[in-house]
Amino acid sequence: MGAPDVLYAGPGRINLKGKRVLYLANDIKTAISETDYITTNLRSVATFKLKVGVRLADLTSHPFYDYDFFDFPDSFKQTTKFKQLVEKYDFLGKLRADFSKHIDKMNSQIEYFPTQILAEFMELCNCKGIIHKSSKGPIHNYALFDLYAATCQDVELYKVKFEKGELVYYEKLE
Repeated sequence: MGAPDVLYAGPGRINLKGKRVLYLANDIKTAISETDYITTNLRSVATFKLKVGVRLADLTSHPFYDYDFFDFPDSFKQTTKFKQLVEKYDFLGKLRADFSKHIDKMNSQIEYFPTQILAEFMELCNCKGIIHKSSKGPIHNYALFDLYAATCQDVELYKVKFEKGELVYYEKLE
């Protein structure tokens, strides 16, 4: 299990069409919920282990100036000018909500564009992926640009049921 082949990699919250990104969730229910567009009632759910030292941009709660790739001196962070700039240009704070908002599939290419551009920027800053809040609940999702940053440990099969786009049932099959 892993990221889709380039031919099947459609546009997503993090990636442009044709770009391979490995999307992960940190619990089974969220992982299954993120697949509500699939029409079958079976899901394969894999457990991945992140390799030690992998640098991820955690967009779940930090203000943008806490990211080490901006490299602001601590003395500058204490100034009034810096605090004014943060209030005016907290673009990550504003975009953070875009990573977890529900996107209608009909408008996804347009609405995903800001998060796709931010993801490209994060990758240029040598991040191997992004941690963001899920649109399907309070859990965090991981999107890995580096497909070798995590290894698949196990795969299990689940029977699932969705009603009106919401996961109402899931059971592990033996």
